[in-house]
Amino acid sequence: MHKDVPVKRDLAALQSSGPLLWEKKLRPGDVLLVCGNSPFSSLIVKASGGPYSHAAIWIHGGDSGIESLYLAESDTSGVGFTFLLPMSLYPGGQSTAEKVICIPENPREWILLRHPECESIDLSRMIQASKDLQENDFYKTYSAVPRLLEAITLPDFPHLLAKHVAQAIESCRFDKGTRGAFCSELVATFFSRLGLELFTDGRDPHTVSPNDFLLPECRLTVVTDAFVDAGSLLPGTYGYGTPYQKRSNDPFLRAMISNRDVYDKITVSMKGAESAQQEAYTRIITPHIKNADAMEHQFAEQIALAEQWHEYEYVEKLQRYAIMFKYSHRLLQNVCELKHHYWSGDNPLIDITAWDQASATLQLSASQMLYCAQRALIRNMALSGLRRIRSIHKVSPPGRIQLAKFRRLRANNLKRWCQYKKDSYASLDSCIKFSSAGVPGEQAIVYIQDVIQKTHQSLIDEYTN
Repeated sequence: MHKDVPVKRDLAALQSSGPLLWEKKLRPGDVLLVCGNSPFSSLIVKASGGPYSHAAIWIHGGDSGIESLYLAESDTSGVGFTFLLPMSLYPGGQSTAEKVICIPENPREWILLRHPECESIDLSRMIQASKDLQENDFYKTYSAVPRLLEAITLPDFPHLLAKHVAQAIESCRFDKGTRGAFCSELVATFFSRLGLELFTDGRDPHTVSPNDFLLPECRLTVVTDAFVDAGSLLPGTYGYGTPYQKRSNDPFLRAMISNRDVYDKITVSMKGAESAQQEAYTRIITPHIKNADAMEHQFAEQIALAEQWHEYEYVEKLQRYAIMFKYSHRLLQNVCELKHHYWSGDNPLIDITAWDQASATLQLSASQMLYCAQRALIRNMALSGLRRIRSIHKVSPPGRIQLAKFRRLRANNLKRWCQYKKDSYASLDSCIKFSSAGVPGEQAIVYIQDVIQKTHQSLIDEYTN
């Protein structure tokens, strides 16, 4: 906003300053089309084959307690609001004033359009659509120039030439920041966020030019008597209001575009960090999942061997560890599936912070159980053979050569077992560091209980069906 003091405008100034829009005629969602005086405006008019070069839309500022409307637009100064303060118009010098809005830059043509269903949209929905537009589309620099060609239809050769010209212009731009929408795309995007059909053919916002709003396929209609007939103003008419500040001189808009650029860079960095975290998570967990079938088969083999040797104590232990392994593996699978589901943004109601805490807790618990079960299996595989050889030796004492072979076998098995313990400790330690989440909060505990219940139920269904 600017601090210029209000000034008085006589009749001649009013008639030469540009179109005057009756404020009482204005409604949220009204679309303004104008034809500017710049060479760029003339180029758009010629390329799009219509009388208008620019589109803008009046929307709420986003504050629920304030119902004022602001002009949202995208031009070479950026994407955001243009603050046009109403001017008091005193027809024929009367003491009673009416509010009007002076459309800036003295356009050659102008028109106001309205969607017939906007009148039935409640205020809260209008405000939310405005907030969404500001959050996702505001405070960016003007659209990348080559994208403008998507909204106009040209023959092949002129289109190719225009494409090269647009690329050359884009490469010479000095304005920094995230590239945003062009003017008519911004308008069409608002109706999309509002959930209203704008074109009966369902065209996308990035394919809409200002003159497309006049097509039969567009549902906008002309608002009659929206502008003051400057030629019929009575002598002595004057206006009193604050002068318009050009968008290119608006420090607030420039600052917000700069802040948006920084915010977008931080967002990209955070997404990169999330992607790296997901990749690290996958690298740690994937081997467990891939080896699950082989491990279950090994458990079954060891249980069968223990039964053959009548080692019923070990049969019971191996069965408990086999169930532990299957449960922890299924728990890890469920966490992986839900983590991918939530990281993909498929559930907007999820509390991501609480879920990350819950998933880290569940992942650590599952990894510890997997480690414990796998360690028991490997230990049994390493020592059961030695135990059974001793049993044979009790019945049939070995010779010197057989005893030497047995001792080498025992030494090798014990060496491999010690190496496995060392490697598995390192793997578990890495998993613990990666999954460290502290004490889970209340919402995280709810997520943990839900996943555990789902895991239990899936195992019950598997064993009972």
